[in-house]
Amino acid sequence: MKKLIILFSITVLFAGLVLASETAVINPTSMPEIGKASPLASSKFFVVEASIYGGMADVLLPLDTPDGAIAMVLGQQSLSAVTADNRILDCLQFSEEEMARMNIPAINSRIDLNSLRPGKNTLHLRGLAGNEPVKLVVAQPQSPVSLEVMVSPLAPRSGELVTVLARVMDNGTPTGVTISGSLPNSPSFVMNDKGENGDAVAGDGLYTATITAPVVDGFQGMNIRFYANGNRENGDEFRRDVINSIMVTNPVSRVDSANVRVDGRSLYIPLTAANGRFRVEAIFGYNGTAFTYAREDVVLSGNESVVRLEMPELAAGANHAVIRLLNIDNLGKEDEVEVALTPTAKAPDFESLRFATPVMPDSKANAAQKHENE
Repeated sequence: MKKLIILFSITVLFAGLVLASETAVINPTSMPEIGKASPLASSKFFVVEASIYGGMADVLLPLDTPDGAIAMVLGQQSLSAVTADNRILDCLQFSEEEMARMNIPAINSRIDLNSLRPGKNTLHLRGLAGNEPVKLVVAQPQSPVSLEVMVSPLAPRSGELVTVLARVMDNGTPTGVTISGSLPNSPSFVMNDKGENGDAVAGDGLYTATITAPVVDGFQGMNIRFYANGNRENGDEFRRDVINSIMVTNPVSRVDSANVRVDGRSLYIPLTAANGRFRVEAIFGYNGTAFTYAREDVVLSGNESVVRLEMPELAAGANHAVIRLLNIDNLGKEDEVEVALTPTAKAPDFESLRFATPVMPDSKANAAQKHENE
């Protein structure tokens, strides 16, 4: 049987499972981070829109590196593109059904931008269908300019402050940089590199803003769009757009971390009053290395509860634990805390555990077997 490393990020596959208790031994790995940041998102793309009049539209494209650049015209199956000096550019239709799953039209047109010059270029588009604004996604894969963004935490609760960080990467020093962002149905925000309003160091190229996670109904994934403009060291204008995501929960219960306690082999975890089905899980570790796990499912009916987790035998050697409260009904992460523990045994031999087959709970073992069979 293949070895399986159980990764404890946000549990998203527990809906519909029978309420149960589980414990497991896992291959030693780093303890999960409290308030973990999103993955770094990087982009060499930007998006432009233009209104369509009589099947025609004019678009302005600021290109810093035309070599290898293309424009994907979304939802348009047949068109022509002419430059300001009356050159006709190659336009090809392409189809990708997979794009429809991401709410992007499956049939689009592609314009080759190789022959354009650095700077602002106007394209005259003809043969456009519909009355909605035409949207172009412009990619410059050969450009050294990219916009990188990170959001922390990845899984905030409604009303929690969220820090967004962004920087423009180039092989020179860009000037006149402005970076802004927006959440759905919310005003845009401007990021700063002035050493104020949450920005750590002025002028270091790392732009910062602090926003508030919006109120959602239970649990909702949400995109944050970022936009950057500026000039490269040689004066060429650039523009970059990128999307990063957060997963927002409007919690109905919390872990009372101040009153978490251990009694023998039991970990007692108080929860505030709520209604619904919840999962309490604990990842046990020693000096930052996780090695065993336990979980308990509970139904709350408007009441407080103290959840008793049976600690695995190995957990006697743990000196801390990360406790998560997950909402089974909407898949949201209600709370996440770290608590200190007093070891009553030696920490396990991590080298031995690293080469041992993990002792998986039934639900994980069945899922692994199903994956192998498929």
